[in-house]
Amino acid sequence: MKKIIVPLLHSTKSSNSFLTIPSLFISSLSLQQQKIITNCKNSKFNYLINNFQLVNKKYYASSNNKGFLSKLFGLDKIEEEEENNNSLLNKQEEKDKKIKETFQEERKKLKDHLNKERDQIYTEISHSSPMTEIKQALKHQGKLYVTISSKINPPIGIFPLPESLLKSDVLNLKKEKINLFKEFKKSKCNILFLHFTEFGAQMTSEWKEIINEYKKDIGILNRDNENNYLQVLELSVSESLVVSWLQSLIFKNLSKKLSENERENYFLTFVNSNLQTLSFKDAIGVTNSKTLYVFIIDSNGNIRWKAVGRPDEREKEVLRKALNQMLHSK
Repeated sequence: MKKIIVPLLHSTKSSNSFLTIPSLFISSLSLQQQKIITNCKNSKFNYLINNFQLVNKKYYASSNNKGFLSKLFGLDKIEEEEENNNSLLNKQEEKDKKIKETFQEERKKLKDHLNKERDQIYTEISHSSPMTEIKQALKHQGKLYVTISSKINPPIGIFPLPESLLKSDVLNLKKEKINLFKEFKKSKCNILFLHFTEFGAQMTSEWKEIINEYKKDIGILNRDNENNYLQVLELSVSESLVVSWLQSLIFKNLSKKLSENERENYFLTFVNSNLQTLSFKDAIGVTNSKTLYVFIIDSNGNIRWKAVGRPDEREKEVLRKALNQMLHSK
């Protein structure tokens, strides 16, 4: 049974009256409290006193009398004030919690923003400047390294869609939007030439000669279904705002310059700055945009082999062996 302390020292009953309240108790009461006692019914006080228990010279009342005693001693106002204070405290705690949560969210946003800016700055300074790329390309004639292995690697990564990383559509010479993955699906083995400058584009001719000789040797050159076995694609990425303004002229000149077969599989995309191509280059390992990159890509868009620049004598044979592996793989 839950109990509350009542500061009484003595309590006696009188045979002539329903209740005799201790004098010390009466003298300790305020006029308002004495009025409350006077107005109470006999039965209520009999019930109240009968339920008191004397323990260590202090009276305890059962929880049934708590409401009456609270009113008698003015505890109801104190309790009400405590409730109000607790309510205000809870509201303040909730407000403080929301402020703390908002602060943590803003702090996280600021941290993410600063990390993003730091990564962007690091990415930009870790790449060579255009002038450095030109010097390097001229020094080595675009031949950054020689691919001496003809082994077809397990998928080393999917060729990224330019429209996702560059935020730019890929167009054919009819100015129609195309999806590179759909183009890759057309053939078991795809050779993709990727270049960003005319200097790189001029290097494709020697590779195309090797590929045509290989097609002739295996008997698929000029066949209607030759692209089902081996398809040659070319992607030109322009990084100049000025060039993007001259798109119509570029499409017209390329249509005149390229053969019918080349026109069918020649694609272009235009961006305003080389800063837009950084993530795209990183994804496929382009370290110098002034040269040519050659990829062997399977029908699922996976990069299986890679070379750069003009082919040297060793790479001519290496490419043939790599194509053999691709065409005879399951």
